[in-house]
Amino acid sequence: MSIYGLGAILSKIAQFVLLPIYTRMLQPADYGLLEMIYLNGNIFAIFFVLMIGSGFIRLYYDDESVLYRKRLFSTTFYFSLLSGIVFLSLIFIFSKSYTNLMFKGELNQKYILYIAVAMFLSSVNMILYNRLMVRKESVKYISLNLFTTIMTLCLAIYFLVYLKMGIRGILISQIISFASEYIILFILQVNSLTMSFDFFLLKNMLKYSIPLIPVQLASFVLTLSDRYFINIYQNIEDVGFYSLAYKISAIVSLLTMKPLKAFGPHILSLLKDEERCKKELSSFSSFFLFTVLSLSLLLSLFASEIILIVSGKAFLKGASIVVLLTLSYSVIAFNNVILYGIHIVKKNYLNMIFWIVAAIINIGLNILLIPRFGIAGASSATLISYLIITLFYFLALYRVFRIRFQYGIFVFLSILFSIFYFIGNNLEFSLIINIVLKITIVCAYLIIGMLSLYTNSVEKIHTPEV
Repeated sequence: MSIYGLGAILSKIAQFVLLPIYTRMLQPADYGLLEMIYLNGNIFAIFFVLMIGSGFIRLYYDDESVLYRKRLFSTTFYFSLLSGIVFLSLIFIFSKSYTNLMFKGELNQKYILYIAVAMFLSSVNMILYNRLMVRKESVKYISLNLFTTIMTLCLAIYFLVYLKMGIRGILISQIISFASEYIILFILQVNSLTMSFDFFLLKNMLKYSIPLIPVQLASFVLTLSDRYFINIYQNIEDVGFYSLAYKISAIVSLLTMKPLKAFGPHILSLLKDEERCKKELSSFSSFFLFTVLSLSLLLSLFASEIILIVSGKAFLKGASIVVLLTLSYSVIAFNNVILYGIHIVKKNYLNMIFWIVAAIINIGLNILLIPRFGIAGASSATLISYLIITLFYFLALYRVFRIRFQYGIFVFLSILFSIFYFIGNNLEFSLIINIVLKITIVCAYLIIGMLSLYTNSVEKIHTPEV
């Protein structure tokens, strides 16, 4: 599965490449408006095909016959088109009312129609990509991903830089890219489509996929809804500042989540040796927390410099919240390590409950904190919500799969991070001296952190189990 993750990485890389172009060509308010449009597009994507792609992957392996798999694929594809067209039609019909409700009449309703078409195409394309993935056609999968990424980059630059079409040009470039991607995917797989439609298979797929929608919505609330509240309680410019800081902070996820996926098969292979499985999960969680906190410290201390290079002074306000957002991404990544314990005992329903509860709490925190503290309040709400999920995971594992986590190391690394960030964030020397001192602080954190992990591992070796 690891090679298919390259598609997601390519998409992230494209976003980072386009980031300086978007922020140089758009004012903070326009960039904030673009992010709000994307936010609505993400909502649409959840409902276009009702996440039936997950059901398709789950049922694909139930029967190896060619006839069954063609019937399954055909049913999935036709339903995706039908469901997507129905939902897209509703958006077209009510676009004016929806735009007035969500944007108070400040947005051209055509932008909502553009993003709706783009996300409809993207949702259907994912069904076609899923078939390539289950058939292990990795060359086609990655090649097409690469083609779409390059095409999106080129079109976005052409429409935005040369034609100076602003937000409209960005959205049109995505429609063209996704439409081209769909045509190629369809041509590659049209021979596998039949004129059959199996309602029994559809029922089973939806039975599996529809319960995933609440989790996806909860995830959406935790990761994206803060922009909506910032727009309501502050202004669209602050959405731009916040969104840029969020994307810079996402580097933590980009650099750590891929290696984490490689850890999953390893830890699951140790299920027959439960004690070893618990020990390795405990040790790895400490090392992983140290890794994400190190990245978070690096990005947080150099947030101002990064934003100045990427976007210029106009977006510098977002630098102050990078520390909270990088910590949020660190907690997300750390939670994914702990989550393996819940996967091992097959209690995945707990994850759904925890995310929904955290999402509800997040809404309350946004309403409480954003009017008073602005984007800092939104960042704090995000971090607190993810920490609540961490607490839920620890409490659940204590009951269902008790692991002796190295809580002392967790606390030590966190306190050390706080001290070093406070020192590095309050330097008042020349630019060169500040940069040298910040690098020194990061190196000191790395050295002390590694020594603490090493010392702790030696102590565990020489300390008998009680």
